Amino acid sequence: MSAVRGHAVSFKADPFHSDDALVDIEDALVVSEDGLITAFGPYEETEQHVPDGVEVAHLPGSVICPGFIDTHVHYVQTGIIGAFGSQLIDWLNHYTFIEEQRFADAGHAADVARVYFDELLRNGTTTAVTFCAVYPQSVDAFFEESERRGTRMIGGKVLMDRNAPDALLDTAQSGYDDSKALIEKWHGKGRQLYAITPRFAPTSTPEQLEAAGTLWKEHPGTFVHTHVSENLGEIQWVHSLFPERKGYLDVYDHYGLLGRRSVLAHGVHLTASERRRVSETQTAIAHCPTSNLFLGSGLFHVHDAQVVLPRGPRRGPRARPRRQDRLARGRQGGGLRRPRPVRDAAARVPLRPGGVDRGAAVRAVDHVRRPHRRRHLLGRPPRPRSEGVLMSTGHAGYVHATTSMFGKHDQERPHDRPGGPEAWTIWILATVFVVWLFAIQTGYGIVSPDIQHDASLSIGQVSLAASIYTWAFAVCQFFSGSLLDRYGTRPLLAIAVAFVTAGAFLYSATTNFGTLVRAQVVLAIGSSFGCVGAGYVGGKWFAAAKYGLMFGMVQMFASLGSAVSQPAISALLRSMSWEQLLAGFGAFGVLLLVAFVFIVRNPVSTPEEIAAAKAEHAGRNVFAEIVHDLGQCFANRQVVLSALFAGASFGTMLAVGVLWGPRVQAARGASAGLAAILSALAWLGLALGAPLVNVISNRWHSRKWPSVYGLVLQAVAVAFFIYGPAQSQGVSVVVMFAVGLLAGTHMLGFTIAGESVPPSLIGSASAIVNGFCFIIGGVLEAVPGRLLPSGTPDLSDYRGALWIMPAILVVGALCALGLRERPRADAATEDAPAQAAAS
Repeated sequence: MSAVRGHAVSFKADPFHSDDALVDIEDALVVSEDGLITAFGPYEETEQHVPDGVEVAHLPGSVICPGFIDTHVHYVQTGIIGAFGSQLIDWLNHYTFIEEQRFADAGHAADVARVYFDELLRNGTTTAVTFCAVYPQSVDAFFEESERRGTRMIGGKVLMDRNAPDALLDTAQSGYDDSKALIEKWHGKGRQLYAITPRFAPTSTPEQLEAAGTLWKEHPGTFVHTHVSENLGEIQWVHSLFPERKGYLDVYDHYGLLGRRSVLAHGVHLTASERRRVSETQTAIAHCPTSNLFLGSGLFHVHDAQVVLPRGPRRGPRARPRRQDRLARGRQGGGLRRPRPVRDAAARVPLRPGGVDRGAAVRAVDHVRRPHRRRHLLGRPPRPRSEGVLMSTGHAGYVHATTSMFGKHDQERPHDRPGGPEAWTIWILATVFVVWLFAIQTGYGIVSPDIQHDASLSIGQVSLAASIYTWAFAVCQFFSGSLLDRYGTRPLLAIAVAFVTAGAFLYSATTNFGTLVRAQVVLAIGSSFGCVGAGYVGGKWFAAAKYGLMFGMVQMFASLGSAVSQPAISALLRSMSWEQLLAGFGAFGVLLLVAFVFIVRNPVSTPEEIAAAKAEHAGRNVFAEIVHDLGQCFANRQVVLSALFAGASFGTMLAVGVLWGPRVQAARGASAGLAAILSALAWLGLALGAPLVNVISNRWHSRKWPSVYGLVLQAVAVAFFIYGPAQSQGVSVVVMFAVGLLAGTHMLGFTIAGESVPPSLIGSASAIVNGFCFIIGGVLEAVPGRLLPSGTPDLSDYRGALWIMPAILVVGALCALGLRERPRADAATEDAPAQAAAS
């Protein structure tokens, strides 16, 4: 018998349903015998339960409470916690699958299991629902260590027979046989319980999921542990693998894997009907807030889930929690609970006398909150700072990354951390590169009349040269992202700056059509690495949580740069020739090139990252990989329709902003300076419209209809720009700003394409959308030029030639109309609660 005295905190009811659930006793006594609580209460009332001769351990300044329960954790990922990654599938491929292959070695599995249990107990976690590896010996090591520690654990061998490295694959039959043997060996042995553990639907064939369901029916006392709806790309992947099923959750439902002892991790993007089904089957959702944020998967909306937890027969009818209670728990990280089986209590847990209180609350714990730098616990020396740890781990790491822009300085090398001064320096240089090349591109609309005159070119040749740039850029765009993934920013971005610099000098030396075309092609090759390169820097040098912010800032500065450059170029042309202006752009490029050569580099890779990169590309031809991925994306109807409507929207904006805007305004009687300012307003409108359209789409819970309405309105604005009556300056300002603002609709093309493919194809899908944007832009620059008469066209000539732009936008709207609306979760229709449990 043992007795502990001190400040105790426990619960007498479910805190999610009762305002009077908390038991907080400043001076309490907990008496236990043979691992069971025999007495608990205020010290003065409970000391009589302590026999003479039993010493009471007094713990002033401490808090006595039930052991924490982690409902979703991977012990085999202990060594890679916090490894930098973009999103879920990339993180699995680059880190997890490589690390888990080491657990084929039983000795390594035992070493990691010891570290894992040290960390669990150090953080007060006495029970965990745990993923092991695909190897049975990893399960043995896990349960053997749990037996030695006297903890209650739920774990199981991962089932995975496709879409993973060969070394990690089992088969439907071998997975069934191994799991069955492990159940017989470990389930119910001491305090150990077994969980049938398919990793997630994409890595199991229908045959394996069916075998898992059969195994659960044969052993109804076991648990099921898997993942569901963690990532939008993952959901689309499941739809492509199981097209006959209604959704992700329905895959598990179909194979009999939902029920009271089934724990599904994450559930970030469950729909209303899926949450209703979770509640009906009394399945538990393990909430994993830090992991969801770390990998950018999304936020689990606790108030939308309307959580009602499964109850035993002793409980009363279900009660819907008050909204303010749900929201308060959401603010606290979603402290939800999963009821424990009878006798599921660790020693010294203060529960009701004579047994275990199934209403005891469980703290929300997630599976990447472990402390940073535990490498020495695995028998390896701590990695020196110079090798580059890419991100601090867990909740503290996430808070650090998102609230401190430069972060805490390292005493040895404070400058080379992600988010540190060097990261910002490299990102600023990459963004300056984008703004600079955008200034050269958009300036073409202003200097092209002078080039046309001095080089004795026709308007058709000038517009054809602009379209050649756009087409060359579009083709190169398909390859730039994948090349950056393989070779990094150094030396590719320096080479790209060199190309743009050379193009600017060629541009300034234009004397004929051939020189102009060569300048445009060279510019296009270098420019194709601009935006994607700045985005790549944001993804590699900053925490995953900041990636969207950094890329959005690049796009904003690019649009603002285009807006500012046009009036600035017009002003400069009053004091210098166009040749001098473009040579000045080239001279700036030389300085920028020097900066890129001496400053820009790739983040230092860890040994795991180097191994992952080698494994991913070993024996493969990068161009063959790109072509294969592009082919898969072109076979996706949603991607093609998204590319077409985005191309119509941005292509029109590009043609107006770069070429036809200043010319039409000049034909209306505007001065060169005013025409440039009006065109700049279109880019300012785009800078606002690009982020705004996604906000509207999320508010409407729709991707399709904001795209349709945006394209229709853009067609109206462009038609008014071309065919509208004589306008005052104020009306012209509004029209041009509206043309750019509504062109922000094209951003939904990237969003829809990214949501329609697996995560591994998001880059290729985005490349297709971006390529179409510039291909269609090139068409809209070239075709009107062929329709215009030689000489100096007037307004009626432009009206006769530019009809193609509103027509293309109408076609784009029809493409958007053909999109399939994504599944949506409408909180207003949720009248049945879902249940969830804490991670």
